[in-house]
Amino acid sequence: MGKVQSITAEELHRRMNSGQALVILDVRNETDYNDWKIEGKNLKSINIPYFQFLDDEEPAITDLPKDTEIVVICAVGGASEFVAELLMEKGYKTVSLEGGMLAWSQFYHPVVVYTDDKMKLIQVNRLSKGCLSYAVISGGEGMIVDPNQKIEIYLELAEQHHFKIEHVVDSHLHADHISGGIRLAEQTGATYFISSGEAKGTNLQFKPLERFNRIRWLSLPRVIRLVRRRS
Repeated sequence: MGKVQSITAEELHRRMNSGQALVILDVRNETDYNDWKIEGKNLKSINIPYFQFLDDEEPAITDLPKDTEIVVICAVGGASEFVAELLMEKGYKTVSLEGGMLAWSQFYHPVVVYTDDKMKLIQVNRLSKGCLSYAVISGGEGMIVDPNQKIEIYLELAEQHHFKIEHVVDSHLHADHISGGIRLAEQTGATYFISSGEAKGTNLQFKPLERFNRIRWLSLPRVIRLVRRRS
């Protein structure tokens, strides 16, 4: 077999955003596929479990197009490489998602959603979960709102956009993601804010959010309005 090409989660996202039609072949088992899969506009998703390719079953691939590139996806990348190479030998145009769905689950997409002469607002979207967090930047200082557990993304943002993380805010205790708020605050020396009601019964070290209308240079009502408008 020839060596199949791979693409990163970032490149897959770029292609999805470009508007081009995409075909994804997900070779995980049917249960995992039904629980969670990559979805998007102009994207066709097909599920053919990996084991069906082990016996080279021709009926398994009858619905796959030969004139369009196919992005093959599995859990962590190994099975998708095997299937992509097998299909390439049969004349299909294939690439494999590097790191599989694990890599997709850890992909965060930051984008500047608002800027003026005093403030910049960066939205960080964890695409696999639909979780949004924000970096609010002004005068070389930054506040991170609702950080996910992968705090490295916020440290990288601080370096790229030249600001120091001074404040970390959790708007609530999250059911949809594990907060990285405490760990980020500890690592950067930032002050951690959350409402007293949310932190009741915990051992969190925090400043009560409800006591502040303004945190240093930021009006909290204004930040909340901007965040809600873009969520």
